[in-house]
Amino acid sequence: MTERPVPVPSPSPACTLLHDGSCPLCAREVALYRRLASEGQVGFLDVSAEDGRPLPAGIDRRRAMARLHLVTADGRVETGARAMLTLWQQLPGFRRLARLLRIPPLPWLLEIGYRGFLVVRPQLQWLARGGIRPVARTPPPRSPTD
Repeated sequence: MTERPVPVPSPSPACTLLHDGSCPLCAREVALYRRLASEGQVGFLDVSAEDGRPLPAGIDRRRAMARLHLVTADGRVETGARAMLTLWQQLPGFRRLARLLRIPPLPWLLEIGYRGFLVVRPQLQWLARGGIRPVARTPPPRSPTD
């Protein structure tokens, strides 16, 4: 009698990062996080991809595109600088920095810096794309038989 392999369920990640994959700055940052995270440690969900995957409960796609979101394994949702600090705690090379930046009033200052970044993010995206505006996604033209 031969034994059939039993599929081992993959552990759920400690956190899942919701990010704007259409943003060249965000894509570079997420690529770094992917390289640093060990297998299954951090989940990544591109909220710009319209592939039908639902977002976690209570998260609006428009808001998730505008501001970094992170969902912890216990379902807690964090945004902005707080989300970055929680993510960094999971990543080698960032853990000490995350611990340091959690000392008051540094989280508050980091959040102010993050909000400032959000103001100039569109201009930085434009520069990162080489001064080219992204092409808007439009549906294909309808044929007369539709």
